[in-house]
Amino acid sequence: MIDPIRGSVWRSNVHFFVGTIFLATCGLWAGLVMVQAAWGINPISQAFASTINSELQLPD
Repeated sequence: MIDPIRGSVWRSNVHFFVGTIFLATCGLWAGLVMVQAAWGINPISQAFASTINSELQLPD
């Protein structure tokens, strides 16, 4: 049988962890949007595109 106190603490820790990840993801996304708006580029997308192009060796 699960200890209700320990269970509630574990549940609150999971909720806190998920909430922290959610806020960090929102902050990172907002930062990327600001970078893209400021410079007109998205370095993450360009890095992925260059990596994919180098891996696949797509003909121009």
